[in-house]
Amino acid sequence: MIRHPSGAPLALAGDVISINWGLHDICAHMYAPVSRAQYEAHLEFMAKRFAAALKPPHGKLLWVSTTPVPPSYKPRNNSDVVDINARARRIFDRLGVAQEDLYSQVVAECRKNATTRGYPETSDCLWLQPNGVHFGFTGNESLGRNFTGSMV
Repeated sequence: MIRHPSGAPLALAGDVISINWGLHDICAHMYAPVSRAQYEAHLEFMAKRFAAALKPPHGKLLWVSTTPVPPSYKPRNNSDVVDINARARRIFDRLGVAQEDLYSQVVAECRKNATTRGYPETSDCLWLQPNGVHFGFTGNESLGRNFTGSMV
């Protein structure tokens, strides 16, 4: 049973449950500190709970990688995103969960433009992420196109 932070049970049942988990966990000074071991334990716990809540026999659990952090966004570091994505990928590989690598898709999209070829290491990609880690209209459209393909 999955519970709301208040302790009330949450009734989850769906054909598809998508998990994208990470940006808050790598920003301890803005949120609660979470060690890498805690991150992995929480993620695996939730993945197993979500998988159990899927409608049989054709429900699908999908892990979506955390998207990059541009170099100008100081509250977080992209190296942390790379680390937690690798940790999550190992968990979901072991659990046999479908995966959508939005991180790589966003990087590839940004590197098509000559001015953002260094993204996310040395340049921002303002046409997709005009507000730090948040995506604007064009970025959300791009994410939606990539994400929708993994749902079918």
